[in-house]
Amino acid sequence: MTRVFITGASGLLGGALLRQFVQTDTEIWVLENNKPFLELNSVNVKAVGRAQLSNLPEFDVIFHLAARVGFGREIEKDIFESNVLLTKELCALPCKRFVYASSVSVYDSTPEIIFENSAICPTNPYAQSKYWGEYYVRQLSSYAILRFSSLFGEGMSLSTFLPRMILQAIENKKIILYGDGSRRQNYLHVDEAVQYLITASQTSLNIIGLGVESVSINNREAADIIEELCEVSIQYEGIDEDPSFEYNNEFTKQSIGFVSGSRNFKKDLLALYQWIKGL
Repeated sequence: MTRVFITGASGLLGGALLRQFVQTDTEIWVLENNKPFLELNSVNVKAVGRAQLSNLPEFDVIFHLAARVGFGREIEKDIFESNVLLTKELCALPCKRFVYASSVSVYDSTPEIIFENSAICPTNPYAQSKYWGEYYVRQLSSYAILRFSSLFGEGMSLSTFLPRMILQAIENKKIILYGDGSRRQNYLHVDEAVQYLITASQTSLNIIGLGVESVSINNREAADIIEELCEVSIQYEGIDEDPSFEYNNEFTKQSIGFVSGSRNFKKDLLALYQWIKGL
């Protein structure tokens, strides 16, 4: 039986990966935190605390997906503790393959298309901590580092752009976009991200790859989809000074043998709308 260890299993990405493995004949270990795990009633899931990390068996794969996200000096210590020190501890565990969820935020901001080997310039503590975590992972004999773009799907935090836009539509019957709505962002559905993780775990190639969608979406396109669902007005205000981002991860897909699913952004956004509406 394959034995895997998952951190961040109560989060969006880790939870989706956990649900995938629960349906298989896999021995699953998860790192406990203060959030409940709905799948812990499965006989194949074992939860351990951070203090127990030194007494664990060898794993076929460690999926390190836990991360502290945020901005501000008051949480910089937490970011360092969770994203750097925990990564260092996990890299000392016995395992055959280590898969690490990093972030596209480690790249330099540029109007050009970003590739796997584009310039690195992490500009905030979160991005810096993810890149620091990559350093420890790269010391291992078998690893995959996947730099993910903006993940979305049912169960996600409501503090990011897509959920905030949907909440505006539901509560205020209007959507406010800054600038002309042309800023492009890259959204990857969490289920697609899970397939990236699993595919990367099944190859022996050491890789630093991109987990992104092939096409970025501008804010106006996303708002138009929500407008079709309900009678809302789209209003434009001020200036949007944030940059647009475009990615090309053909190297990643070819290297690990990843085959993109038949996901449809409009359909996935509508599902997210229905989930938020039912909260």
